[in-house]
Amino acid sequence: MTLEELNKIPFSVAGHVSYDDEHCTTYTSADGRFGFCDHVPMKDGEPHGRSYRHWRIGAKVYKSLKKFIEALKEIDPSPMTP
Repeated sequence: MTLEELNKIPFSVAGHVSYDDEHCTTYTSADGRFGFCDHVPMKDGEPHGRSYRHWRIGAKVYKSLKKFIEALKEIDPSPMTP
Protein backbone atom coordinates (compact mmCIF):
# COMPACT_ATOMS: atom_id res chain seq x y z
CA MET A 1 0.00 0.00 0.00
CA THR A 2 1.19 3.53 -0.70
CA LEU A 3 0.57 6.76 1.23
CA GLU A 4 -1.68 7.88 -1.65
CA GLU A 5 -3.86 4.77 -1.18
CA LEU A 6 -3.91 5.29 2.58
CA ASN A 7 -4.96 8.94 2.13
CA LYS A 8 -8.10 7.75 0.30
CA ILE A 9 -9.28 5.85 3.38
CA PRO A 10 -11.70 7.83 5.57
CA PHE A 11 -10.77 8.14 9.25
CA SER A 12 -13.02 9.15 12.13
CA VAL A 13 -12.33 10.24 15.68
CA ALA A 14 -12.20 7.23 17.99
CA GLY A 15 -11.39 9.10 21.18
CA HIS A 16 -9.85 12.10 22.85
CA VAL A 17 -8.18 12.54 26.21
CA SER A 18 -6.94 15.69 27.90
CA TYR A 19 -4.26 15.67 30.58
CA ASP A 20 -2.60 18.66 32.20
CA ASP A 21 0.54 18.08 30.13
CA GLU A 22 -0.88 16.60 26.89
CA HIS A 23 -3.98 16.31 24.73
CA CYS A 24 -4.35 13.22 22.54
CA THR A 25 -6.87 12.58 19.74
CA THR A 26 -7.10 9.10 18.22
CA TYR A 27 -8.44 8.36 14.74
CA THR A 28 -9.29 5.00 13.17
CA SER A 29 -10.37 3.68 9.79
CA ALA A 30 -13.85 2.17 9.50
CA ASP A 31 -12.44 -1.36 9.24
CA GLY A 32 -10.04 -0.82 12.17
CA ARG A 33 -6.96 -1.75 10.13
CA PHE A 34 -5.30 1.66 10.46
CA GLY A 35 -5.15 4.47 12.96
CA PHE A 36 -3.17 7.41 14.14
CA CYS A 37 -2.93 9.49 17.27
CA ASP A 38 -2.12 13.20 17.43
CA HIS A 39 -0.37 14.31 20.62
CA VAL A 40 -0.25 17.98 21.63
CA PRO A 41 1.97 18.91 24.58
CA MET A 42 0.23 21.37 26.94
CA LYS A 43 1.35 23.84 29.57
CA ASP A 44 -0.96 26.08 31.61
CA GLY A 45 -3.91 25.12 29.37
CA GLU A 46 -2.17 26.14 26.14
CA PRO A 47 -0.34 24.14 23.46
CA HIS A 48 3.35 24.08 24.34
CA GLY A 49 6.08 22.69 22.16
CA ARG A 50 5.83 20.60 19.06
CA SER A 51 2.92 18.25 18.43
CA TYR A 52 3.59 14.77 17.08
CA ARG A 53 1.79 11.78 15.55
CA HIS A 54 1.99 8.02 16.08
CA TRP A 55 0.64 5.65 13.41
CA ARG A 56 -0.93 2.22 13.81
CA ILE A 57 -1.35 -0.81 11.57
CA GLY A 58 -3.39 -3.46 13.37
CA ALA A 59 -2.02 -3.56 16.92
CA LYS A 60 1.49 -2.35 15.95
CA VAL A 61 2.31 1.31 16.69
CA TYR A 62 4.93 3.22 14.70
CA LYS A 63 6.53 6.29 16.23
CA SER A 64 8.42 7.34 13.10
CA LEU A 65 6.93 8.11 9.70
CA LYS A 66 9.83 6.33 7.99
CA LYS A 67 9.15 3.01 9.75
CA PHE A 68 5.40 3.39 9.21
CA ILE A 69 5.88 3.89 5.45
CA GLU A 70 8.17 0.84 5.29
CA ALA A 71 5.52 -1.30 7.04
CA LEU A 72 2.75 0.17 4.88
CA LYS A 73 4.45 -1.18 1.74
CA GLU A 74 3.78 -4.72 3.02
CA ILE A 75 0.02 -4.16 3.41
CA ASP A 76 -2.45 -5.47 0.83
CA PRO A 77 -4.71 -2.48 0.01
CA SER A 78 -7.78 -4.65 -0.62
CA PRO A 79 -10.41 -4.52 2.15
CA MET A 80 -10.32 -7.11 4.90
CA THR A 81 -12.95 -9.81 4.73
CA PRO A 82 -14.91 -10.51 7.93
